[in-house]
Amino acid sequence: MAGYLFHPAAEKELLSFPLDMQVRLIEKIKELCQLSHPLRSRNVKKLKGYGEPTFRLRDGNYRAMFVLRKSSLLYITEVESRQAGY
Repeated sequence: MAGYLFHPAAEKELLSFPLDMQVRLIEKIKELCQLSHPLRSRNVKKLKGYGEPTFRLRDGNYRAMFVLRKSSLLYITEVESRQAGY
């Protein structure tokens, strides 16, 4: 994987989290980008009901929803706490 990119709304939501959680979630995203098959990670699950194939990365009580673009870019579309739901 090459990298990741945040949707502006997802980035804004991430900035509302506690600083330690922001760092932790970004580290998980970076780790996912280093994998040769990021969709096979046990913390990644395909979501239903979205227009294009959307996946979620879980870290504790926080979730990052993303789509895979050009097979080398994670485009993070949403970041939310578990209490917010899907």
